[in-house]
Amino acid sequence: MPLASSHTSRRNVLTGGNPTPLQSITIEPPGKKAPMKVLLSAYYCLPSEGSESAIGWNWAREIAARGHQVFVITRAINRNAIEMARAPDSTPNLQFLFHDLSPTIQAFFKFPFGSYVYYLLWQSAAANLAVQVHAKERFDMVQHITLANFRFPTYMWKLGVPLIFGPVGGGEDTPKKLRRGLGLRGRLWDLPRRLSNSLLAGGLLMKATYAHSTQIVVTTSETLREIPFRYRSKGRIQQAIGIGLNGSNSSADHTSVLPPAPRHAKLNLLFAGRLKPWKGLPLGPESAGRPWFTDSGCPSHGRWLWFRSIAPKASQPAPGS
Repeated sequence: MPLASSHTSRRNVLTGGNPTPLQSITIEPPGKKAPMKVLLSAYYCLPSEGSESAIGWNWAREIAARGHQVFVITRAINRNAIEMARAPDSTPNLQFLFHDLSPTIQAFFKFPFGSYVYYLLWQSAAANLAVQVHAKERFDMVQHITLANFRFPTYMWKLGVPLIFGPVGGGEDTPKKLRRGLGLRGRLWDLPRRLSNSLLAGGLLMKATYAHSTQIVVTTSETLREIPFRYRSKGRIQQAIGIGLNGSNSSADHTSVLPPAPRHAKLNLLFAGRLKPWKGLPLGPESAGRPWFTDSGCPSHGRWLWFRSIAPKASQPAPGS
């Protein structure tokens, strides 16, 4: 599908160099700075969570902070948390479109892999809703944010405006020599994941997404290599979190210069995330060297500190990676 003629003069500046994390939204006509009307597809988007939900929220807030008019399509289950977070300082150029499928279809969450079936159906319905809204709002561009996974398609190309797919990740593979550290459960999960990278990324739905994308933004070089070669020229690498080093959540008031560590300081490591085998947590102490442990297997010096997330609600499945 060709891009609408009214948008052909606008170019994305996602090119080379060492870009700032939000460079992908600085899409402006040559010689002039004009606010754009941007539609974001963010299945996950919550102000008080990390991971995928934080990615959706950060991108929406940061793009709006740059003066663009932003519309976000997200799940209706996110409405209360988003509206409560926006109440103190509502951003007039940031609007949300809440959408979910019927309770009957939400029953898919009860079945293995049902959350992914629901997600695909939601994406299709969200694209149809976006087409209806576009007829009135006339978006300048659309960007797929979450799921930030290169294995799952978007249908937002139906709008006929420039589409940025990503940033997405998930193309990383577990090195063969490290798979023993996953344990049996982790290996049973890792095998279908590696197979899906090959099968889903080259499927018809993903090829349609790649073909209609103006830009394909990935988080790592490994993921970029998983994109079919004919579409790889559209790709570039950029972090997904949506906040720059000097962004709204990292100012001089909230940072400090760390003093140099004493020569014989203990090594303290912090891990934040879900305690899943594929996160590689058991490999951390090994990478720090055997002297970390006594003969009994206990740490001889230093310490591990980790945070874990509580299990998500059944209707809000944990994102895959």
